[in-house]
Amino acid sequence: MKTTVSKGEALLWIITIIFMIICLVVLAFFWSSDKISSGGWSAPVFYLSVVSLLINAAFLIKYKVKITEFPAVMTLLTYLFMFGRVWLNYLGQDGKIYWVLHKLYEPLEMQRTGIMVVCCVHALFIGMISLYRKKSKREFLLTTSNIDESQLFNLGMILLVIGLPCRIITDIQSVISTSATGNFLSITANTGLIDDLAFLYVPGLICLMESRPAIKKPVIIILAAYFIVIMAVTGDRRYYVSAIVTFGAYMFRKKTGDSNNKVNIGRVILIVLLVALFLNFLEIIRRIRTGNLTDFFGFLGNYGADVFALDGLIYDVFEEFGISFFSVVSIVSCFPSVFPFQYGMTILRTIPSALPIGSLFGDLFSQASPSTYVNPYLGRAVGATMFGDLFSNFGLFCIPAAFLIGLMLGYFFRAEKATENNYDCVRYYTYYYILINLVRCSLFEVFRPMIWCTFIPLVILSVLRTRKSRLLI
Repeated sequence: MKTTVSKGEALLWIITIIFMIICLVVLAFFWSSDKISSGGWSAPVFYLSVVSLLINAAFLIKYKVKITEFPAVMTLLTYLFMFGRVWLNYLGQDGKIYWVLHKLYEPLEMQRTGIMVVCCVHALFIGMISLYRKKSKREFLLTTSNIDESQLFNLGMILLVIGLPCRIITDIQSVISTSATGNFLSITANTGLIDDLAFLYVPGLICLMESRPAIKKPVIIILAAYFIVIMAVTGDRRYYVSAIVTFGAYMFRKKTGDSNNKVNIGRVILIVLLVALFLNFLEIIRRIRTGNLTDFFGFLGNYGADVFALDGLIYDVFEEFGISFFSVVSIVSCFPSVFPFQYGMTILRTIPSALPIGSLFGDLFSQASPSTYVNPYLGRAVGATMFGDLFSNFGLFCIPAAFLIGLMLGYFFRAEKATENNYDCVRYYTYYYILINLVRCSLFEVFRPMIWCTFIPLVILSVLRTRKSRLLI
């Protein structure tokens, strides 16, 4: 099938390729220079990141990517997590930041890292958007046709019976840990079977809601309320936020052939307000989770009114989420000056993690994410990101590596995927829930959930189909 490209689309591609070349030239100049930009280390990063954001936003608008689709959400969050604090620094608005990280690193390191991250983010987006509208006649990975509603319902129930108790057990353990100390740092990281199987509740619920659409809205509202309570009590946020974003995107998605495609202004205003309140809620949790956690009613009594105090919200969001940039700076500052480049070894160490053998090869897996030993070495708990992982392995070749990851994401999240058939929809939003965390975690952390949430449902589905075919004989 011949693909036609409009003049506007062609112009956008020319602009983005020229900009990519400019970014690489600027990176080559500053990487080989010991000089700091006259406007400060954040000046070139600020200008390049803003232009990159504008170009990518133009692509999203041109391709009519909905704000709830993965490419749009991933793009927005990546810029927020990578450049929030960079923008505050350049605008001179970081004087009251609660954790002043930019004074702990050399300006030259931050300048080089920032420009490199712009290149990585732009390369990631190019890869992702290049496959967004590409349609294929057949799938090359795990082809599954539309499933009848009874099988989809049964699949969902089985996954939910496995995953939901594990999710609840994990949450109860976290609540018990924090209730004694008031500090989310007391939560013990779970890496066993229970924590891994807990991911299965997501495809399980989506299977149920696809087979029984009438339950979609009440189920998602109940889930959101539950996650908010758990976050308020434990201070833990990442996967609960991912779940709320994913199920919210699923609830507001439009199916192919929907007759009502008009923009509902009232709904848009409501969504914007809810997002603002939710971001404020997350900021409050950040303030209290290292010693002032209490029960949910205590949270409402002490901080309920603060949720509606939206002044300074944008500043708080940039301040809070922009910490992830310094995870990449930490990696750049240590590779290869302290630790040697890994040349793909961290990725190879990740592959065996698909199997539940952590107790046998714990030392191997502890080396699968460079941030697990770089952060203790520097004494800075700034988390991990995929860009840090890629640099620790490939140096500046992390840029083409980011493009390849973008291609992978583009394949998983093509425009047709969420509407093609019901099982494609299940996989789309299951991968959405897992991979959206790449803005704030290592590749190692998403690998096992991806494998388990791909193959376990397929094995169960195969058993259901085999059983059905035998009953028909």
